Parts: sequence; structure tokens; C-alpha cells
Amino acid sequence: MAKSDVSRWWIAAEVLLGLSLVALPWSFGGAPEWTSWLLVSLASAAVLAWSVGASKNHRRWGWHPVLFLPALVGLVAVVQLVPLPPGLLSLVSPPAAELRDFNLVPLGLTRWRPVSMDVPSTLRGFSRAVSLGMLLFVALELGRVSGVRRRLFATLAMSATATAVCGFVHLLAGLDELFGVVQFGGNVPFLTPFGNTNHLSAWLLLGGTLGLGLSLDSKTRDEALGWGLCAFTCGVAVFLSYSRGGSASFVLTWLLVGAALLASRAGSVRQVLPWVLIGATIIGAGLLAFDQLVERADSLASVDKFKATKIALWPMLAHGVSQYPWLGMGLGAFELGFSRFHDHDLTVTFTHPETLPLQLVADLGVPGALLLACLGLWVGGRLWPRVRKSALDRTAFLALVGLLVHDVFDFSLELNAVPAAAAVVLGLLASLDDSKDRWAVRARGLTLAGATCAVAILPLAWGLPSHLAAERQLAGAVRERRAPPEVRALGLSLIDRHPADWVLYANLAADVASRSDPHEALAWVNRVVFLRPRDTRAHVDAARALLRLERPMQALAELKLAWSYGDPRTLELGLSLAEKEGDWSRVLLDQPGHLELVWNTLLSRARPADARAVLQAALDFPPSEAVRAEAALLVVRHDAERGNPAEALAALEALPQDVRERAELSTARAQLLSKLARPDEAVAELEHLLNREPQNVVVGFALSDLLASLRQHTASREVLQRVRPFAGTPALRSLVFQREAGLWLLEEKWPRAAEALQTASRIEPARPDLHYRAADVFERMGSLRSALDELQRGLELDSPEGAKARAPQVQRLEAALGTPPL
Repeated sequence: MAKSDVSRWWIAAEVLLGLSLVALPWSFGGAPEWTSWLLVSLASAAVLAWSVGASKNHRRWGWHPVLFLPALVGLVAVVQLVPLPPGLLSLVSPPAAELRDFNLVPLGLTRWRPVSMDVPSTLRGFSRAVSLGMLLFVALELGRVSGVRRRLFATLAMSATATAVCGFVHLLAGLDELFGVVQFGGNVPFLTPFGNTNHLSAWLLLGGTLGLGLSLDSKTRDEALGWGLCAFTCGVAVFLSYSRGGSASFVLTWLLVGAALLASRAGSVRQVLPWVLIGATIIGAGLLAFDQLVERADSLASVDKFKATKIALWPMLAHGVSQYPWLGMGLGAFELGFSRFHDHDLTVTFTHPETLPLQLVADLGVPGALLLACLGLWVGGRLWPRVRKSALDRTAFLALVGLLVHDVFDFSLELNAVPAAAAVVLGLLASLDDSKDRWAVRARGLTLAGATCAVAILPLAWGLPSHLAAERQLAGAVRERRAPPEVRALGLSLIDRHPADWVLYANLAADVASRSDPHEALAWVNRVVFLRPRDTRAHVDAARALLRLERPMQALAELKLAWSYGDPRTLELGLSLAEKEGDWSRVLLDQPGHLELVWNTLLSRARPADARAVLQAALDFPPSEAVRAEAALLVVRHDAERGNPAEALAALEALPQDVRERAELSTARAQLLSKLARPDEAVAELEHLLNREPQNVVVGFALSDLLASLRQHTASREVLQRVRPFAGTPALRSLVFQREAGLWLLEEKWPRAAEALQTASRIEPARPDLHYRAADVFERMGSLRSALDELQRGLELDSPEGAKARAPQVQRLEAALGTPPL
């Protein structure tokens, strides 16, 4: 057989692998559902092409230990899809058994159920695992062919560079839509086919690090500079994506590359170039993106703030994942399996845990996740001695390590673009193993390849449409007002396919509530609450059904749950029920601000007596001491607003000392003392409070204002300087300087007032009013040119209406300066 005839199929397989490195990233980062078909098609075509070439060349295929990784994931998915008897299901997955018993059996859906909380999602996850395994296998086999490894690494690096260049073009062109057509949701500062900056940074990390490896492994200076430029481009793009986790993992990966390079002890002058490239990329990119990175990193400026962003969600996510310890929720079924345990910010849907350890446990269970991690460490330990001798292979290996580090804080490996590239890179690195590390297989490769393709394609077909399509289908039937039996039959068929999708039950509950018996509506709502306990709309629907059943106190209990979960829209209905029953304590919650909301709602309805009754109930039967303090503060405010500061002060003094010492009550006491013409006592009260809580900027502002009203301007400025270090947000820091400017104005020290306002405008550069105020000060001090400059800066930021209102001042200054109008 001619050599060209033998290699033709392998060349086709290599081209298909390269196409997967280009097509999937440019298909919106592999995020859309339809890219699963692209992934399975490319993987199937690649494995078939290689198998035909191997058959023509009479070449056996070999099983390598790295293939255990996708095989294990696929095996666990198969187990998760097996229907189990109820008794065994309750042992293996209690949440799945509870779902069956509570939601499905009463509906007549009594068949055995699998562990997976959403079978179609797990079918798609199984297909994805097989497809990635096929890409890994083909890369593993082709990697032994001369030049394939470097060509595919180069393809990946160029594909990532093209993605970065796409972002630069959009940035320079000032476009807000991809190619002027596609609008991504949310803020995407660096426009590329990736709609998520964190996923973009993972892709650029992988491609940019491979570009660095190609530069290190180049034979000529020009080639090294070319690949170095690709690496530099990707590195800058990582920083311009403003992904904090992406930037940190990128820096860590390149530091690992540098450390490995140092450990290789190559001592030529040329070895200085990589360090120059690494340093130039990090420093140059950091300078370009410095302002935005600092602003985004402000949310991580302390341990407490960091916990409030990423880490704060981990306990909630871990709690939900821990309910499925043995076999997980089902591969790819996290979104529906987690809904029962979602208790923070229900406006956000968690499709993934956004951290790799929890993702593995959710997909595979604890035993499967531990086994996969051990296999990964074993494979990595086997590969490192093979790859560390080559700069390119070593850098590619470290790129995969950096990708894993990145996914500790994100989920780029759960989409289709980045994992496909990672599978190809891993297969190419595994091909460095000696032939004795492979286990030759005698089975006919072409037949086995065709069977594997079928195993990947058929589950994907069975796994579609997804639960999102089912939700749209049922919502359409409800919106069209189809006959109740037809809607119910459609709903049951979709629930049988997606039993954990709370949206399906919610649509049926809404339909039944408007057209059927309240008992049935309440039954559907209870199923929604079972799957989404903190869903406020479900609790409100339950309350309305209970009211129709004449159970007002049970309805009020449901309304209280809705309020406690952040939905106060039915507060007036709850207040009406409490008034009817004559017990205002039933509307109280141990939640900051709720009592004030109740108070303001009653006052807005001209019901001051009821408002005062609620406060008295909060004082007599408080859910907590915090609520009692809030009630006391509202009583003080009520008396003070009625023009009785003496009565308000007396009521405040009657409270227990520990309650009186709360910051808000101490501040209220100082205000009352000031109204009663006892300013020295008011100042002493606020100074005592500020000494006790020096970080309380609000108290500092109150003391500064009080001192300013007493014409003690120097003391007022000293207070502002005391609290300035604790002004943690740009808005607060700007406010400190604005207050200082106001004090300088009172003393008619115009230059210092202008300087303070200009500082405030630099802190909040998007506010035109700060420039206008600075312009007014400059005009008063006679610096007309500076005043006009400040006005022009404000006009550039202001709306057309606001700019028009400033036109007379601009004309006056231009006339005074003899400047022709613009």
C-alpha cells in the first residue's frame, strides 16, 4: 500500500482535531446547547478517520491509562441512569427517593427512578464524556506520528491568539456587540466569541501558555519571537478580560513555567528571553488593565469581602452537594438537583457549583470524585518524567495544571470548547509514553470505533430537548389557555421526563390557580415549595389558595415566609390579615429593616394608630433584641417628627442601657439633644460613640455636620480626617472630600475647596455635578479659564438636558474670556 494512501486518513484525523480547536471556541465558547452536536460530530469523524487509516495500515490500537479518566466518568453516568427500586434508591440517593415519593407517586408516576435528578442532562453528559474520550484517544494515537504534536499545539496557540485579536479589534472599534450583531447579557468588557470573561481567560491561559512553550522550543530567533508575540497577545487579553481568577491563575501558570525552566538549568544567554517575555507580558498587561483590575479587586480587598463574593457561596453549594454523597446528582444535572438547597439570591440560577471539587462530587459522588482525582494524579505522575525534558511538552503539561487551578473558581471545563482542547493536549502528552505502557487490543478497530460513535450520538439524541425547552413548551400551553386536561397531560409527560424541574410545577400551579379548585392549586404549589423552598412566588400562591379555603392564619404564615425570603410585595395583604385577627405580632420578623418597612407602609396608608400599635407589639413581643432596638428608634423618630423632641428623648432614656448604646440610638439621641439646644451634650454623645466605633463613617459625618453647625470648622475637618481611612468605597471617599470642600467654602478658602472637589471628581469620574461644583468655586475665586475647563469636562459626562441647563454659564464664561463659542 502506498505511503500516501496510508497517511491520508491520519491527516484527515489530524485536521479534524485541529478543527475542534478552532470551531468550538468560535462557536460562542462551546456554551450553546447545539455545540454538543458539533463536539460529537468532530470527535466521531476523527476517531473513524483514524480507525480507517489504522485498518489500512494494519495497525492495532492501544489502551493507555489516561483513557481511564473519561471511561470512569462514562461508567458512573451509566450507573446513574439505571432505574432502581424505591428501597435501594432511598439508600443510594435520599433526595431522589424523596422527590419520587412526594412529587411523583401522588401524580400516578410510580415507576422506578434512577439516581440522576435529570436523565436527559445525564445522557448529554455521558455523550460529552465519550466525545472527549474519543478526542483524547485520537490525539494519543496521532501524537506518535512525527510533527503532529507540534502542529496541533501550534493550532491551539494560533486559535487562542485569533480570539485575543478579535477582542482587540472590538476594543479599538468601540463596539458593544460581537461583530456588530450579537449582544451578550451582562457586562463583557473584552468582546470575543466567549460570552463569559472567566471562560475566555481559561481559553487564553491554555493557548497563551502553549504559545510560550512553542517560543521556548523554537529553533530560530524569528520563530521564537513570533510565538512569543502570540503568547504576549494572549497574556494581555487575559488581563483585559478583567477576570480576577483568570489573571491570578495565568500569573501562577507562567511562574510555574519559569520555575520549571530554572530547574532545567539551561545556561545559555538565549534562556534570558523567556524571562523577559514572561515579565513583559505580566507587567505590560497589568499596566494596561491596572485601573479595572484594582476596581474589581476592591471586592476582594479583605478576607471578609472575599468571603462575600466567591467563598460565601461555597457553604451553600457544599451543603447541597453533600446531600448526594454516593453517586452524585447525575452527570450534568446540578442545576435541577441543587434547587432544593438554593437559599441565597434566588434571582441567580446556579447551573454549576463554579468550583472544581464540588463539581466533581455533584457529578460523580464522593467515591467517584476521589477515584477520578486519584487517577488524575497517577496519570500526571506518570507523564511528568516524560514531559519535563522538553520545554514545549513541559509547558503544555503546566498549562493543564493552570487550567485546573483556574477551575477551582470557575467552570470552564463544563462547557465544550476548553475541555475539548484540554483533551487533545492531554492525549498528545500521553503519546510520549513508551509502547510498553500501552495495552494492545486485538478487537477490530473500525467496528469498535463505529460502536463508540453510536454510543456517543444516541444518548445525545435521547437527551434532547433539554428541560429549558420543556419549560418553554409548557409555558406556551398555559399562555394559550388550552383546555385544563390537555395542559395537565402535557405537564405530566414533561414532569415524567424532568421530575426535578420546579418551573414545570410552577406553570401548572399558575394555570390551576386561575381556573380550578384551590385544593388542587395548593397541591401543585406544595410541590414547587418542595423543590424550591425559598421561592417567594410559590409561598404567595399558597397564601392566596389558603385564603380561598378560608384559612387566614395559615395564609399569613406563608406570606411571612415570602417576606423573610425578600419579597415584600404582599405586605399590605398580610397587614390586613393581622388587623383582622387583632394580633400585630404575627407580622414581625427577625430581619433588619422589616419593621421599618411595615411602619412606612402603614403610614403611607394614613394609619398612624396601627403603625404605633405595631411598634408597641415589637417592644412587648420582639423576635429579637435587634427588633426591639429598631422599634425603639422608630418610636423616637415618630415623636421627633411630631415636634416633641423632649418626649422622644424621654422615651429613649427609658430604654435599657444596652439598647440605648446601639449606634443608631446614640446618633438619634445626639440629634434630639441638638434640637433641644443642648449642643455640647450632643457633641459629647457622638464623640463617645465615634471613639467606641472609629470605623463608623456615618457617625463621623454626623459629628462633623454638628461641629460645622457650631462653626467649629477645624474640629469638623479633623473628624473627617479621622474617618477617611475607613471610607471603603469610592462613593464614601468622594463624600469625605465633598464635605471638606463644603467646610473650606464656609471659610471662603476657595483654592482648597476647589482642590477637594477635584479630588472627589477623580474618585468618581463619571459624575458631572462634581465638575460643575468645582467650576462654580473657580469662578468665585476669579479663575475663569479653570472654571470653563471644569464645565467642559462636566458637559462631556452629562445628559443633553443637563448640559443644556449649563449653557448660560458656559456662554457667560466664554464672553468674559473673549473665547468664541464652540
